[in-house]
Amino acid sequence: NAGGAGTVMVFCNMGTNDGTSNAAVNYPTAADTIISQFNKAWNELGYPADQLAFVLTASAAWTSFDPSPTIGNLQAAYSGNRQVSVFDINAVAPQSYLVANSYYAGGSATPSAHLSGPGYKAVSKLILDGVAST
Repeated sequence: NAGGAGTVMVFCNMGTNDGTSNAAVNYPTAADTIISQFNKAWNELGYPADQLAFVLTASAAWTSFDPSPTIGNLQAAYSGNRQVSVFDINAVAPQSYLVANSYYAGGSATPSAHLSGPGYKAVSKLILDGVAST
């Protein structure tokens, strides 16, 4: 679900190292702090709030990390917030897609914490295309 229509985009991704069982609660709280701090600084610089947008994501799924609860909580927390877009990487690059294209580290089809260079490039393009289309 999207909304951020500003001229400056702040991209925040929760990495797999933060993907603990508490991530679904902790990341939205941390995102609130990040958004608040950016908005405060933006306002102090005299720029209008409608020129600042945020995209929040969680890293792609792998064997020990399911981003779904975190994405669900982010979507609930920011539903209707025109300044914030929550982008579900898993919706455009599910584990099956990453495996089929050997996009995990080392060109492996085995899900791991990190993607390969081509994997990051492909997922980044999917994110940019998805954000641009909303």
